[in-house]
Order: sequence, then structure tokens, then C-alpha cells
Amino acid sequence: MVTRQKRLITFVTIVAALALWLPAEPGRAQTRGAEPARIISLVPALTEMLFDMGVGPQVVAVSRYDTFPREVRALPKVGGLLDPDYEGIVRLAPDLVVTYGSQTELERRLTAGNIRVYSYRHSGIAGTLQTMRELGTATGHEAGGRAAAGRLEARLDSVRMRVRGLSRPKTLLVFGREPGTLRQVYASGGGGFEHEVLEIAGGTNVFASTRRESVQPSIEMLLASAP
Repeated sequence: MVTRQKRLITFVTIVAALALWLPAEPGRAQTRGAEPARIISLVPALTEMLFDMGVGPQVVAVSRYDTFPREVRALPKVGGLLDPDYEGIVRLAPDLVVTYGSQTELERRLTAGNIRVYSYRHSGIAGTLQTMRELGTATGHEAGGRAAAGRLEARLDSVRMRVRGLSRPKTLLVFGREPGTLRQVYASGGGGFEHEVLEIAGGTNVFASTRRESVQPSIEMLLASAP
């Protein structure tokens, strides 16, 4: 039983780490138009979605933080979340730009220049699936978007089946801390997709009752949580 619990805890950690790449809240296409031939994605998670649903050949540039899939490494880089390269984006003549919802000034300038924008913000797993379907529609790959969402749903259902009936270890999901110490710890609270994936993977979040996406616990709180 101890060995099985160790395997489960390792599995929870891996699945939750993978989930950090998942976006969540459904986006909003500010304008509609013909199928875009040139797409720029400033959001690594949505870049991965685009390639998964067969839109990769239409992607002409990405953010500096994009590393997956391998094909994006050869594409032009046009800044990041806080410093998007507006001039570089415009030079590439995109007809759709995928942005994060906090990039309001960039979105304003793009729409003023008649460039379509798909904007999104994080929330939960249900929003991730909706985002995939919406991206499929926005890029002219509606069937691909539905198929990608279906594959993700199937993977989550498979995880649920694998852990059904097993004990649920009390788990502390840490996604940030001062290296080599227990200082400046950031852990998953009882809200957001990290918590959702942890629960799906068979763990019991020790901070489930804290209805926030993240918790910054003291050492005393960590010890009291007894993961």
C-alpha cells in the first residue's frame, strides 16, 4: 500500500505539473472574419492547443516563452506577456493574434488596426475545453478543436478510472518556493485548475478549504496540514 501511495503521489505531481500548461477560461474573439491564414500566438498554452488541433501551419510567430511543440522554436519571437513587440507583430501581417486578457493595450491597438484578436484568461478545466473548441472555430478548424477537447476529456476520464477506489493521500501541491528551503512557499488552494487536476488524479488537497487558487502558508501551516 505504501508503494502504491508513493506511485500515486508521483502521478499527482506529474499530472499537476503538466496542468500548469493548460489555459482555462474561455476566450473571446473580438471580431469575426474569414479563416485566418497567418496567426500569432502570445500564449504558450494556446500555441500548444493550436498545433494539437492541426492549425500549426497557420502559426507564423509566437512569444519568447514558447518552446513546445518543437516546430515553434524556429518561428519568429514577438515579445512576451508584459512586453509584446507591437511593431514586430504588425510587420508579420497577421490576421489573428492570440493574446492574454491582461494585454488590453495591445488588443486595443490591434483591433484599431483591423487585426482580429482572440483573448483569454485562466480559470478551470471546463474553460480549457471550451477554449479549445472556440479556438477551433476561430481558426477554421472547428472539427479539430472538438477533437482536441475530446482527447483531453478522455485522458482525464482515464486518470479518474485509474485512481478509482484507491486511498486518497493528503497532498500539498507546491508550485513555487525559495530554492532549497521552505520559505516563500506557494501552494495550490481549493480553487483553480491545479486543484481540480490534483483531485482528479486521486489526491486530497490539504488546502482545499481555502477557496483561492494559491496559498502562501507559513512553516507552521505546512506542518499542521500534515501532507
